[in-house]
Amino acid sequence: MSENSAASGLGPRYLISVVVPCFTEGAVLPATYERLTAVMSRLVGCDHDLVLVDDGSTDRTWEVLRQPVAGDPRVHLVRFSRNFDDRAAAS
Repeated sequence: MSENSAASGLGPRYLISVVVPCFTEGAVLPATYERLTAVMSRLVGCDHDLVLVDDGSTDRTWEVLRQPVAGDPRVHLVRFSRNFDDRAAAS
C-alpha cells in the first residue's frame, strides 16, 4: 500500500505488478500489451506496473518489447541471455 495515498485521505492504494514471461512471442506482444494495460487501467484503487521478461527469444521479441516502453513508465523490461524457462522468468 502506498503511504502517500493513505496519508492524503484518498484511501488505500495498492500496487499490482504483472510479470509476463515472453519466449518467441514477438507477433502477439503488441496485442498483449494493449489488452493488459486496458484491463489494469480500469482497476479502481490500484496502481500497476508491467514487467515483461524476454526469456532468450529467438525472434524479434526484444525489439517488439522495447516499443511500448518509450512512453509508458509503468513498463519494465528484463532480458535474459538465454532461455531459462518460464519459472525463472517469473521469479
